[in-house]
Amino acid sequence: MSFAYVAVAAIAISVIGAGVAAYSSYQQGQAMAKQSAYNALVAQRNAALAAQKSEMTKMATELEAKKFQKQTKQFKAAQSVGYAKAGVQQEGTPIVTAAETQRQADIDELAIRYAGSIELSNVLAEQAKQEQIAVLMKMQGAQARMAGNLGAGSSLLSGLGSTGLAAASYYKNP
Repeated sequence: MSFAYVAVAAIAISVIGAGVAAYSSYQQGQAMAKQSAYNALVAQRNAALAAQKSEMTKMATELEAKKFQKQTKQFKAAQSVGYAKAGVQQEGTPIVTAAETQRQADIDELAIRYAGSIELSNVLAEQAKQEQIAVLMKMQGAQARMAGNLGAGSSLLSGLGSTGLAAASYYKNP
């Protein structure tokens, strides 16, 4: 086997190696882009779920407040009936007691609504977070795709450059 065949084989192997490295870099970029796209989709779905949860939180808070209003109304009615059965006139202490009952009920209802608004704020923050993650994952996927393409080009050019130098050296000094 002559030196010429060995040199040509080395050049061919170098070209194949550059091609394999380029393809590997390209595929890695594509795989990372697909993974980022999947992660973006998951984040978008999580954001949609958070949006649904925010609507459910609003409804649950409103239902709880309405239920409390109904209970307060029933309690005040029972209080009035109790005073009437006892023969107490609706003046003085009974009126003060009814007013205090209503004041406390108003405070409790505000506490229910406040707790609901805190929960809603948390859910909306999670929704915004998931939306931002989705945007970030899309950007990351585009960057991975670009990095893979650039890496492939770089590997190919570097390998071809090395091969060219080896070929030039062979043909200069056969």
